[in-house]
Amino acid sequence: MKKRVSLFLTAALMAALLAGCGRVADDGDTLEETVSSVASQAEESPAESSGAVSAEAEAEETSEAEAEPWLIIDSTDAYDSAYTFSVPETGSYAFTVANADGAEVTWEVYVLEEAFEDATRYIPQAYDPCLTESGTLTLTAGSQVYCICSVNAFTGDPLDEGSSRMLVFQTVEEVSSGTFSEALNDSADSSADGVVITSEDAFESCYAFEATESGTYSFTIQNAEGSEDVTWEIYVLDEAFDEAPRYIRQAQEPSLTGEGSLEITSGSWVYCFCSVNSYTSDLDEVTGVSALTYTIQ
Repeated sequence: MKKRVSLFLTAALMAALLAGCGRVADDGDTLEETVSSVASQAEESPAESSGAVSAEAEAEETSEAEAEPWLIIDSTDAYDSAYTFSVPETGSYAFTVANADGAEVTWEVYVLEEAFEDATRYIPQAYDPCLTESGTLTLTAGSQVYCICSVNAFTGDPLDEGSSRMLVFQTVEEVSSGTFSEALNDSADSSADGVVITSEDAFESCYAFEATESGTYSFTIQNAEGSEDVTWEIYVLDEAFDEAPRYIRQAQEPSLTGEGSLEITSGSWVYCFCSVNSYTSDLDEVTGVSALTYTIQ
């Protein structure tokens, strides 16, 4: 009888070992060795085991969080004007363009030390972009970032939400110096012979600049062969036009049509419209077609 009870207990113990511990005893193991192994596994506290799982889960969550953008800018957010934000903390900022299938959209990123005082649509005329595609910039706290989408109120109808986005990833760290856009001259191309504004410079709407000095501004036009009919209209305003430049023609009479001279005072805003532009032609049809040159006396 005792022998049967002993065999029964041994069998029960082995079943428990197989079901609960996931360890199969080797043929060479003694009962004492098997029981000792099970006991050592059982001594691991539930809290320790749970802690290990939690640590793994936390690591996965952290990894996922690091992969998530710090900021998502949709093309609809930058449609009326540039999307602007102030850099909150010094570090590296990765900019990634994410377009839906078939969407040919580009973005430009400008970084200034201080907020741009005029309408943001004039930023491309005053500064070079820091980025014209995906890339990483080192930015310092307080810098002003302007993200301009190629599809905006001056170039076409708005895209559906989600068609194009700029994803910004932030890494807070010390940087040796911040990246900033380089200022351009007051014009598209300056030379000793005057300031040259090309038809492609005025393609989107017009070419605008603030007069930095008072004097007589003389305007001349040079057209490519076969484009002799292309002309320019010049509008001079006391201050920057508040609405989209395309509405200037509806609100004002041109100060000059074609070639000629104008007396312009420092601080005035000059708007130069070419007769071939985004409303009449494609960019490749406009490039190199006409150039407006002005000199100051």
